[in-house]
Amino acid sequence: MQGTNTTLDSDVNLNGFTDCFIVNAGISDTTKDAGIVLLGAIGDFVWHDVNGNGQQDIFSSILPAQQGNLINMVEPGIPGVQVNLFRATELCGDCIYRCKRKISFEYVRPGNLYVQFKTPSGFERTYMNRGNDGTDSDMDGANGPGTTSLIF
Repeated sequence: MQGTNTTLDSDVNLNGFTDCFIVNAGISDTTKDAGIVLLGAIGDFVWHDVNGNGQQDIFSSILPAQQGNLINMVEPGIPGVQVNLFRATELCGDCIYRCKRKISFEYVRPGNLYVQFKTPSGFERTYMNRGNDGTDSDMDGANGPGTTSLIF
C-alpha cells in the first residue's frame, strides 16, 4: 500500500487483504489491485577452512571408501555457528548452522540485506573473495564484524 496514484499502486496489505470498500450497482471501480514480489533465498555453507586459503577445498587426505560421498570430501562444516540475516538493523532471520547442511533463508523479500556469522571461540575469519565466488568466503566485515556486504 504505497504511492499516491490509486490506479497504479498496490492496495493490499502484507497479509494480502485490502481495506473494505463498497461498489454500488452500475459503478466500476478500477482502482483496486495487488502488487506482488518474487521472494528469494539466501544461503550456502559455513566451513572450516583447514588450509586457510579462503576457499572450500576438496580434502587431499580422504579415505578411498569415502571418495564416492562428496559431502565428506569438502572441508568440514562447523556446527553451532550462529548465522543472522539483517535488513538494515532489523533481524530478518537466524539459524544455528548444523554440520554438513546448507544454511538457507527462504522466502526473503528483495532489498538491501546482509548476513552475519558469529565466529565461535577458537576460530578466526578466513580470507575473503579469494577466487570463485561460489566457493570462497564472502565475509568482508562491511556491516560490522563477521558480516557480508549488502546483498540485493
